[in-house]
Amino acid sequence: MVKKEPRSMLPGYLIIETTIKNHEFLRRVRKSIKESPYIIQVLAYRNSENICVKDEDRARIKQLLLADQCLETSQGFIEGGRIVVTEGPLKGRESMIKKINRCRREAVIGLEFIGKMKQVKIGLEIVESV
Repeated sequence: MVKKEPRSMLPGYLIIETTIKNHEFLRRVRKSIKESPYIIQVLAYRNSENICVKDEDRARIKQLLLADQCLETSQGFIEGGRIVVTEGPLKGRESMIKKINRCRREAVIGLEFIGKMKQVKIGLEIVESV
């Protein structure tokens, strides 16, 4: 039996959605950042002071999520060494898959985020091999 547990899609990152402008947000959280042993830094894009997640990065992430901001497990099969996803957020996005671990029922995908390629673990159930 497989037990589903919620986990972070981008471990180590805290993404805050707000209408507060860049500099005002930094001003408000500066004290919390200094006092917290867990917050190392606020990320920004290279050569920029913009800490807002770019629309294209946000769209890339939202393509994989359901309306409730959850990333569900995909299902598929292997045919002649090629992965075919039949259900879930990876359907039609097989090219994102870098490797699979059938025992752990997960795939590692490449996801561009904040100007860097991140490896993200996502549920992938391989139901058969052809």
